[in-house]
Amino acid sequence: RPGAEVRRTRRTTTRPVRIDPPELPLVAETPEAAPVETPPRVAHPRTITAAAPGTRVGAALIDAALLLSLDLLIVALTIRVANLTFTVADISRLRPVPMVAFFALLAFLYLVAFTISGGQTVGKMIFGLRVTGDDGRPVDLTGAVVRALGAIASFLTLGALFVPVLFDADRRAVHDRLAGTRVVSG
Repeated sequence: RPGAEVRRTRRTTTRPVRIDPPELPLVAETPEAAPVETPPRVAHPRTITAAAPGTRVGAALIDAALLLSLDLLIVALTIRVANLTFTVADISRLRPVPMVAFFALLAFLYLVAFTISGGQTVGKMIFGLRVTGDDGRPVDLTGAVVRALGAIASFLTLGALFVPVLFDADRRAVHDRLAGTRVVSG
């Protein structure tokens, strides 16, 4: 309509906004019937409760313990397949760079796969946490990849990139800000 102005809202995410396709009528309209305009669907933000730092750390510790036990199992199987014994001399024969690279890839895929599939790793499932986008939508592939890379960088810096969770009002770590995500309770 001429003269009607639409108020524009400020985006809160770096991800592209999803535009829902218009709904199609179930029956064919007759030419004399005027089309009825329906207002576009707008996602109403739910009340989002940011996860407490203690529960996030607990979930991260469970995920780290799970990945560490998987890594130890892989090392044990590698020693067994290579016909080595569980001695320091035989274990030192394993090449550390390929093993560490494989373990980093395994952790990366674990974080990406669980974040995309439901927003929860095993640790987050136990503590009732979920990763969502800034706007409450599920995390897409790009957001999950950026978040996983940031989480691994946070682990490599011994948690230094996790410090903003303790002091920030919305309790988002550096990798959450980079990926446009947040960890919520419930």
